[in-house]
Amino acid sequence: MSIVVTGATGALGGKVVDALRLRGVPAEEIVALGRRQDALAALSETGVRTAVADLSDVDRLHELSRGATAALLVSIPGSPHRADVQKGAIGAFLA
Repeated sequence: MSIVVTGATGALGGKVVDALRLRGVPAEEIVALGRRQDALAALSETGVRTAVADLSDVDRLHELSRGATAALLVSIPGSPHRADVQKGAIGAFLA
């Protein structure tokens, strides 16, 4: 079992990772995704599984979410292609 959290280095995603840990979810069952390895380093040091991923890379998202029982999709506003990227990410998580 694993739970994938995108945007894990941002305000909302980071709080979700913290809340999961406080609720007793083992660190190794959390897959925290972000765009920058340096920003993921602190999460990695707590035992949370981390990976650099871009929401537009559907194949990578599918690979990282294989076997996951849940996923939280957090994305930043402002991109004119945001809806398409989100649909692709959701498809990757469900595949």
